[in-house]
Amino acid sequence: IKKALDFMNSKINNFKLAEFEASKLFYLGKPSKDKNPVMYFIMHRLDKRFFNADNFDNLLVYIFKNLLARVGAPYNLI
Repeated sequence: IKKALDFMNSKINNFKLAEFEASKLFYLGKPSKDKNPVMYFIMHRLDKRFFNADNFDNLLVYIFKNLLARVGAPYNLI
């Protein structure tokens, strides 16, 4: 798994993620009662053009990139 994560992380800059970052699909909220980071995935900000064949891989990489930042530590995704 580590090799796969390292490989994906090394290729992440090959994807066009600016449009997704501008949409602010993820929001980092206040910590939970257990002091874990709480990340919100804001569904209504998903635009239908994100699901086009040209954008779908970029969307998946954007989601992966945000979750990868939290790998190895507990977090809450809402």
